[in-house]
Amino acid sequence: MRSSRKLESSTPSKRAKRLAVSVLCLGAAAALSVGVSYADVDLFGKVDAWATSKGQAAVAGLQSSLQTETEKQKAELQQRLSDKLQSEEKALAEFAEQQKAAARQALQAHVDELVAGKTFVTDADRQQIADKLNQIVQSAESAMDRLGDSYAPPVLTYEAPAAAAEPSTVGEAVYGEAGEPRP
Repeated sequence: MRSSRKLESSTPSKRAKRLAVSVLCLGAAAALSVGVSYADVDLFGKVDAWATSKGQAAVAGLQSSLQTETEKQKAELQQRLSDKLQSEEKALAEFAEQQKAAARQALQAHVDELVAGKTFVTDADRQQIADKLNQIVQSAESAMDRLGDSYAPPVLTYEAPAAAAEPSTVGEAVYGEAGEPRP
């Protein structure tokens, strides 16, 4: 019987089972050694690096969107200011024309009043005074027209104010550059 047991143990199915168990044990040992090598990796360092990169990407995205929105609002504000300046310029031109017309009427009324209040010996004297007064009125009207031409509208650009320099030390913040206490 002994010999039959030896024969049974060396049958191909038992060898296959032993081989399978051996391969399984070797695979488990390899997996454990790989697990140990992964345990040596700095997990907190990897998580920290990942969080830092994601944070930097988020900050960069926010800065980009903030700059885009700022540029959009800046362009909109410039357009609104330009429109407002153009409408104000038009209103100023209309006002100037009204003032010129009122001044011309006032000048003509004053001329008529001067001529009517004066007594003239002859019509030639009356004509001479009227001609001189008309020359004065024409000179005044010409001066008013030149005054409108000399007007320069405001510049349509905006310059941001310069940022105040921050003190670099506590001493500068408290005492200033001269070394005297600030009020």
